[in-house]
Amino acid sequence: MYFKRSCSSHSQTDLDSKGDAWDNRRWRALLKLLRWECPCPLPVQVRRAKLSEEIYGDTEYIEQEKPLFRIRISSHLDYSLAKATLIHEWAHALAHHPAAWTTERRVVEDHGAVWGVEYARVYRVVEREEERNA
Repeated sequence: MYFKRSCSSHSQTDLDSKGDAWDNRRWRALLKLLRWECPCPLPVQVRRAKLSEEIYGDTEYIEQEKPLFRIRISSHLDYSLAKATLIHEWAHALAHHPAAWTTERRVVEDHGAVWGVEYARVYRVVEREEERNA
């Protein structure tokens, strides 16, 4: 089984960029928060990668002996856009994990109801943490 998806567009609220410079400390803290507060049933590997300008990120399900999700975030994004994209892609990993599949349907709609619920949950967790640290 191979699953890959890419998102090249986001709503304006998702991309409320302040032009933040890259901050490795904040990025690592964000990853730790997501792994702790919004754990995926499978391991999630996150990488920054050179992607085309119109692709902000993608999520890939890798079926192997130990299946995992690989999320790639475009290295051309500033911190704010990378954070918004990671939230978006993390929701895909949560919505598309094999436990969510039915026997009749092995694919979950990319931006359907299941993804929307997961996106809202992940977004609230990140926003609540940022408010706490403000």
